[in-house]
Amino acid sequence: MQSKLKRWFINFFNSLRRLTRRRINVMVNDDSGRSKIMAKVKYVDICNEKGERLARCILKNGKVQCEGDAATVDSLQKGIIVPLVNGKIVSFFPEDGIAFLEALGAFYDSPYEWATDVKEEEEEAMSP
Repeated sequence: MQSKLKRWFINFFNSLRRLTRRRINVMVNDDSGRSKIMAKVKYVDICNEKGERLARCILKNGKVQCEGDAATVDSLQKGIIVPLVNGKIVSFFPEDGIAFLEALGAFYDSPYEWATDVKEEEEEAMSP
């Protein structure tokens, strides 16, 4: 009997863990009373040594769109090259989607320019 109960709890908590990992859309009512879906958006901020944001890269429809400082955005549109631990060098482009966002942290890793971890927030809550 104890092992059945233990298995039930393990299955229950594993189910909860799977649910929390899924992307969740939040229903919100706007001023007109109609409900709309606010999607979660993944993004990375690239900052300089003063903590000022140079660019923000946002994942939309599987591709990354960058906005901000023209020189930084132009450089990002051409792609980034990241050396891996095993000695390989890998190129990432905005078309690579989430892989590009995650690679930005390794590419911008200096005291002068750095990238935040991938963050997620509701689309309308994002500040420009």
